[in-house]
Amino acid sequence: MYFKNSVSSSVNNMVKSVVLSNLIIGIIITLLVFYFFGHYYYSYVLGLSVSLVTFFINVSVTEKLLINKNNKNNLKNNNKKTEIVYIIAGFIMRVVIVCIVAIVLIKQNKYNIIPYISGYSSQFIGLFLGSRKVM
Repeated sequence: MYFKNSVSSSVNNMVKSVVLSNLIIGIIITLLVFYFFGHYYYSYVLGLSVSLVTFFINVSVTEKLLINKNNKNNLKNNNKKTEIVYIIAGFIMRVVIVCIVAIVLIKQNKYNIIPYISGYSSQFIGLFLGSRKVM
């Protein structure tokens, strides 16, 4: 990700740190899940991957709104309705992605949902650790 202002460079650093933390956590937990629960590891990895995709969507929407607010030339384009549309569209996209993957996994095996939710939730550990490194 390349952005042109200082707010964006700190966001880029945080995103890199979060992704690195998630990668380390993901590898460790994936090995544990594979060892103890066998084939359910792919649901865990899929949950972690989906959480990263939704995280990138959220970062992109937030970054777009921050750049528009900080850019003095875009004052006439920066209205509340446009911001609300971006926020709602990003939210709907994230929810749809998470739900579609969950439905597909449940149709395969209803127990796939547990490691999927665990993988999705473990992203918050990486988010916490990654954002603390940057601050």
